[in-house]
Amino acid sequence: MPNKNLSQNRWEEEVPFAKEQLKWQCFAKPVIDSRELNLFFPFIDEEKIYKSQLSRLTPEIQGLINYKEIVKEWIFEEQKGIADVDFKFKQKTPASRFTSKIAAVMQKPLPRKWLLNKQSRLRKFNADLIIKGLDYLRPNNFKITLYGTEYKAEKIPEEFLFILTKLEVEKKEVKELSLVPRLLRNNNANSVKAKLYTDLVRDTLEKYSYDADLASL
Repeated sequence: MPNKNLSQNRWEEEVPFAKEQLKWQCFAKPVIDSRELNLFFPFIDEEKIYKSQLSRLTPEIQGLINYKEIVKEWIFEEQKGIADVDFKFKQKTPASRFTSKIAAVMQKPLPRKWLLNKQSRLRKFNADLIIKGLDYLRPNNFKITLYGTEYKAEKIPEEFLFILTKLEVEKKEVKELSLVPRLLRNNNANSVKAKLYTDLVRDTLEKYSYDADLASL
């Protein structure tokens, strides 16, 4: 196949969601019994900033309070070391999957020597770029898709319904204690609340489990 030296097509001004498409919640009924809540944030085009692997660092920082003041290089170096170890001991993939993946990566503006490990290793710390990426994760810049419900789409109210405001346990008098646990109200609202509650418990225990989690223990 001759090389025509064509320039790469780029759509620099295009965005995944227009302004009028943000702050919407979409309800979808899956073909299997499943409940899932997804938040979609438009993000920075990372094709030309491959050295920083911004989307890999963002989840490690976004849960921290006052993250703009504590975006430190040690977090990057910590993740970089883990990525290096994971790449070194990565298992071989089937030839068909490997070929397909490399063919796609070869279309990217990468140094040829980085084709094998482009998405696996971190190379450059850029605090300003990390903060810029975190600024995309704001309440007025996302869409919600909730699986496990009937189909519909509506604007997200200003008072976000999924944020818990009442954390007290409801008391109910019963004549006879149950011998086994029962789910009193099996609905979508309770499923979301249960997920948020477990996330809060996990966040509380984060200072104890963080190091172990990094080491995949």
